[in-house]
Amino acid sequence: EPPAPASGAQAQRTRLRETVAQLRAHIQAMDLEPVPALLASLEHDAQGDAAMRAEVALLRGRYLRIRGQWLAAAGSLKQAFEQAEACGYEIVSARAAVWLVNVVGDVLARRGEGDVWVTVANTKLRALADPELAADLALARGSMALTHADFDAAGPLLDDALQQARAAWGEQHPKVASVHEARGAMALDQGRNKDAAAEFERSLLVRRAAFGEEHPTVADSLANLANVSMALGELDAAEQGYGAAVEMMDATDPGVGTSRAQAILGLAVVAGARGQADPARVHYRDALASMPEGSEQHPTRANILASFAGLESREGDYEGAVRMAQEALAIQEKVFGTEHPNIAVTLNGLGASLQSLERYDEAKRALQRSVDMHRSLEGARSATVAPPLSNLALIEQAQGNLDVARTM
Repeated sequence: EPPAPASGAQAQRTRLRETVAQLRAHIQAMDLEPVPALLASLEHDAQGDAAMRAEVALLRGRYLRIRGQWLAAAGSLKQAFEQAEACGYEIVSARAAVWLVNVVGDVLARRGEGDVWVTVANTKLRALADPELAADLALARGSMALTHADFDAAGPLLDDALQQARAAWGEQHPKVASVHEARGAMALDQGRNKDAAAEFERSLLVRRAAFGEEHPTVADSLANLANVSMALGELDAAEQGYGAAVEMMDATDPGVGTSRAQAILGLAVVAGARGQADPARVHYRDALASMPEGSEQHPTRANILASFAGLESREGDYEGAVRMAQEALAIQEKVFGTEHPNIAVTLNGLGASLQSLERYDEAKRALQRSVDMHRSLEGARSATVAPPLSNLALIEQAQGNLDVARTM
């Protein structure tokens, strides 16, 4: 319960809470069209009620997060936390802290700041003992670890999140589907394609049962299954899955986060794998245009640019490929720091393009850094080491250092 309202304001509080409940339901159901008007009305009507102002700021933060306006979402959630703390509305301050772990630590990939909010959220939850919020926090922590490729931490956290979510909501709740989605993403990153497909199928079943056949999160599950098909080299199935996801997103709500951009990226990769360079370029440009406003430094934009660079390098536009790979690398280093698997992959692509331009010294630096990073993150015998190491050997061969090339 929120702190009691001022004397004589109980009727107004009751009306505000009813509207807040409506707003929360629209957000949870991803029925977003009425949300801006409800937010504006509530912000006006709740001016004299500190507890309700905190709750409205919390919901605005959640809405902005869905829309892909992540910096604004973080600001609104921090405002909710501060206002709730000031008036003693403990459950709202706890929820804001948990959502800040998600937005700041996972989506914006600021792990240090995310860890601070983990500490705050844990402190709040010890006092509240709220099992549903504890499940939300476990998922947020696991997703944050996954974003930063910390699989050792992500695995147990996501296992715990699944157990807690099932205990809190049962098997058929959309939040349980979100945990399956995160577990599937981790399995796919680790090359466990069969496990990934099973997790995404579970997520899809739950979401269809909860929301029907057409819904933005159902589209996300279809795109995730297409990612598995792509990893298995099943281009027809991947194209069909990405196409169905984009069509559903456009029919339900195309302005949700980076989902559409990621699905369009999948179509670009399929076209590129088939040697269809011009259609692939159209998809890459569409993917970049689909990114939310203010997402110039988001990892998804870097993924699109790095993949686009690979296409242009294969098509012989090495200068263009270098420019895009360098932009992708700058984003990734700003977001992830100096070491991350995505950075290592981008460095290999950059090095290969520089190699084609015979800029061998620059290429060697990029490729050696890629080799070292892959070895550090995934082990000396990891298959990921082979591509940059092979490219280094080709440079040594081109420079006449045949004995060195042979040993690589």
